[in-house]
Amino acid sequence: MRCIGCWDDLSHYGIVALSENVYGASRYILCKVTAQGKKTLETALGVARLPLHQHGRRGHCDALYVGSIMLAPGLLPVIGIYALRDSGCGKVWLMKNGELIGAEPSDNATTVEAFIQAHADSVIRCYTYAGQAGDPNQLTTSGWIH
Repeated sequence: MRCIGCWDDLSHYGIVALSENVYGASRYILCKVTAQGKKTLETALGVARLPLHQHGRRGHCDALYVGSIMLAPGLLPVIGIYALRDSGCGKVWLMKNGELIGAEPSDNATTVEAFIQAHADSVIRCYTYAGQAGDPNQLTTSGWIH
């Protein structure tokens, strides 16, 4: 199982938080983005081509940064859900503490069921794809709302 609980956890998915900036009453997180991270952001935000400020420096794991972007802190759960889904997690749970937990294909059914039983009171919602396989516009919730 995979976990995303803060902006630093997104670096594995090509979205690397650098600093927090304050403009007036708004806060933003400055992030450098690899091609993988750009694709995740485009899917999460529902845009075909996300314009980024351009960079040409090496990123994590020798991936080239394709640009940078300022993101609102409240976007972490949305981006995290798609980062986990794009990495192969079949289900993603949003927990009351704000963490996202994703079930990987290698997780056996017993492990997933044990997680659900142990954390039933802590789960706010379960996200999974429904309908057309792989279509990001078909992301739905299970109906678990506490």
